[in-house]
Amino acid sequence: MAFKGTSNQDIAAMTIGNLIMNGTGGITLAGNLTVGNTLILENGNITLSSHTLTLNGSFNGSAASHVITNGTGSVVVNNVTATTIVPVGPDAASYNPVTIDNGQGRNYTVRVATGINPAIPVPGVAVNRTWTVTPNTAVVTPVQLTLQYNDTHMNAQGSATATMQVGAHNGTAWNIISPAAGLVPVGAPAGRRVTVSTSQFGPLVVTNIGGINIPTALPTIDQDITSVVLMPNLVQTSTVLRVKTTRATRIDWMIVDMQGRVVMNFSRQVAAGQTDIPLNVSRFVNGTYILAGFTQKGKLPVLRFVKM
Repeated sequence: MAFKGTSNQDIAAMTIGNLIMNGTGGITLAGNLTVGNTLILENGNITLSSHTLTLNGSFNGSAASHVITNGTGSVVVNNVTATTIVPVGPDAASYNPVTIDNGQGRNYTVRVATGINPAIPVPGVAVNRTWTVTPNTAVVTPVQLTLQYNDTHMNAQGSATATMQVGAHNGTAWNIISPAAGLVPVGAPAGRRVTVSTSQFGPLVVTNIGGINIPTALPTIDQDITSVVLMPNLVQTSTVLRVKTTRATRIDWMIVDMQGRVVMNFSRQVAAGQTDIPLNVSRFVNGTYILAGFTQKGKLPVLRFVKM
């Protein structure tokens, strides 16, 4: 069956062998749809609303043609064994696919929504999406999940390219399922990706370090960073952050106020030896702040400074 219309079509519940989506108008499900063999998404979207799209064979997708999970509906992909990209987005303009590796033959229910639900402590540094991924039965070994977002999907206080952490909600609380040092996103502005290995599923979020917890909880000190000082640490408008390290490395930084709110994120590549980083805090309100830095090997000593 092929849908090639230029206006949206409402589709009643059905089970079909093959489906070709090649119409700019797209289709909206008025009942559950099961595709037994092949789904080809060339142009236009499939909007689920409150219904389920079940896929048993091969399928594709792109930013121009994907599955819109705009309500309570989800995509169910059966018998996931090989690398599988589930082409979902919360609307026609957004594409936030989920890639599943080592699916272990489980059936996966996948959807993505705009916003963060349940709430996290510091949503301003998060990607403004909640992915929900659930296998039908428990997995034996961790599954690799890759979550994709655009730079424009990042909330205002965050950095789309800074080190990320991934959280999974167990029904009671958010748990961080990414490594303690975080994950560095890969890809272009229209397709950043982070990959996490996990046996925990449910609602998933991607945030800069500190969105789910404060980075001072990182267990390991990066021993290659030999000195970190602020000159001065009583600041009116600006100060200098001096870093001494035995190797070239990227450092992600976060400034947090005394209420635990992240007020600034920034990243710098530093060379071996001494690097001076100018830091302008003129827009900060007067008070005490924490400056926390972290690399792929661990955290740096936490600094406190006072804005006067």
